[in-house]
Amino acid sequence: MLKKILVLSSILLISFSCTNKSELKKIGKIRIIEKIKLNKRYDFENLENSKKNLIGYSKKEDALIIVDSNGNNLTYYQKIGKGPGEFMTNSPLRVFGKNKNKLYTYCKQLHKIIIFQIKKNKSINFFEEYYLNRAKLLYGTIQNDKLYTTAIFSEKILYEYDLNLNFIDSFIKRDNKFAKNMSAEQIRKYLIQSTWVVHVKNDKVVLINKMNNEFRIYEEKKHKFLLKVSKNLSSDKPEFYKSKSFQNREKKKVIVQSSGYLNSKISGDKVFIAYSPEDLFISYIDVYNLSGDYLGRYIIENSKRFSIKSCYFTSNQKMYFVRKYENNKKHSNILFEFKLLKN
Repeated sequence: MLKKILVLSSILLISFSCTNKSELKKIGKIRIIEKIKLNKRYDFENLENSKKNLIGYSKKEDALIIVDSNGNNLTYYQKIGKGPGEFMTNSPLRVFGKNKNKLYTYCKQLHKIIIFQIKKNKSINFFEEYYLNRAKLLYGTIQNDKLYTTAIFSEKILYEYDLNLNFIDSFIKRDNKFAKNMSAEQIRKYLIQSTWVVHVKNDKVVLINKMNNEFRIYEEKKHKFLLKVSKNLSSDKPEFYKSKSFQNREKKKVIVQSSGYLNSKISGDKVFIAYSPEDLFISYIDVYNLSGDYLGRYIIENSKRFSIKSCYFTSNQKMYFVRKYENNKKHSNILFEFKLLKN
């Protein structure tokens, strides 16, 4: 009898293709337009704009933080626990998105969505929270006045809620798996195959597997999602994860860690995916259209001195990155705002 499980971190294929390394093409570079010196190395999980200010969850501080355009800390929200407005810190509080003055976040340990109210763009107040009775969630996005999330160990990949957190529907069926019935190695493989990031644009749903380079595009018709594209992403590496599993008669231990994938977004009719592969001294953004065609690459950095530690895409289409210095592996406390320039 296994006493302990520890986990750390019928589809019709309309098109299938692989983009190989020889097809990679450089279509542009970036221009840094502003540098924001932060008071600390916050190590933000993600960032959102609140007018001229920025709000994000800092893994290092275990807090939601608002900084102004000069990098000054305006608000620091940290309530650790299991009560209203509180969250646990075993894994980062995940920011799903912002709608008007409401910030939607997810606490994995307590399986609840916490909504915070941003007042005057410089203070954070607990507004409401909802405990979920469905699948454990992974990533989320707010589009079309709805919250879309991906899930793990569930019958469906995609879950849809209104902004009052009323469940609407779930989509994209798969075989349901229960960790207690799986070996450690089976769990490891399942996590690699199931870590989907979701983006929505009108009637299109884009799923990106941040571990194994899978890329899918679905189209919604009559409240059903039809798979239109399934392909492997263009990449300098076939996979972006580190993993291992261990099992004996007493316990299972599985570690799956993303490595190289930074962030992604839809802007206009294009999908942008940022990478910083380890040991390759290059960071870049690959671009696809919503038909799944690979359009090319923007180079962010190509240097042996530093690489990109984090890349952020906000809902108002601003872009930022933080550098990591290769000589000491520490990251900078300077947030670089940038834009893309075509060749």
